[in-house]
Amino acid sequence: MDLQMPNMDGLTAAQVIMAECNGAAPQIVAVSANVYESDKAACSAAGMVDFIEKPISLALLKSSLERCSKRGAW
Repeated sequence: MDLQMPNMDGLTAAQVIMAECNGAAPQIVAVSANVYESDKAACSAAGMVDFIEKPISLALLKSSLERCSKRGAW
């Protein structure tokens, strides 16, 4: 999920999704050019399970998807 979106930022969107999932939370991966540790920590606090830096490379995307698949249920 992109962190900078119109109408609702990615952090807020992730929090809303997690609140509505009632324990069956999806695996949300953050996508952002903001790569400070504080940005990554905010994503984690919002329930995101991984972080991909922009510009996105195929290798980073593949690695993230592999980590998600190892975590179990989608």
